[in-house]
Amino acid sequence: MKLFCQFCLAMLLLFSFISPVNANDTAGKTGDAIQVLLPLAACGLTFRYHDGEGRNQFYKAFFSSMALSYVLKFSIDDNRPNGSKSEVAFVSAHTSAAFSGAAFIQRRYGWKFGAPAYALAAYVGWSRIHVHAHDYDDVLRGAAIGIAGAYYFARPISKHVMLYPIVGAHTMGIGISANW
Repeated sequence: MKLFCQFCLAMLLLFSFISPVNANDTAGKTGDAIQVLLPLAACGLTFRYHDGEGRNQFYKAFFSSMALSYVLKFSIDDNRPNGSKSEVAFVSAHTSAAFSGAAFIQRRYGWKFGAPAYALAAYVGWSRIHVHAHDYDDVLRGAAIGIAGAYYFARPISKHVMLYPIVGAHTMGIGISANW
């Protein structure tokens, strides 16, 4: 019963942060759905694997990413590409949510689950650009915030082999860490 209550609380908090934008086409509506489903899947995996430690890491990663996204979103005046002045666009919160879920899944449970999750998160980012709700830089900022939150708070459940992104001013790559 305790786990069910924690799950319900997490879902209530999740939906209070995320409000899908009314998209006019299938791509936009699909992106709206996936940006909710990826964090739900990440949280759901912690229940599936009875991973209380991972669940706490997910909560911290997701809610810190969303909090930073919304602070930036409403602190920096930046109109949407579609000309909407009712909402600001500096960071794509949809993309932050999607990449937070995807990065948590990959970081905690590995690339087997993480690769498809990242593909779905990329689709969310593309859909935000497709419906003219965000520019590329808004989406990239959202993705970076989601990934950074997950990488800061989440730890791999298996510590045998780990792949991680390396991004610098003039560098991009993949690092590999192995323990035996």
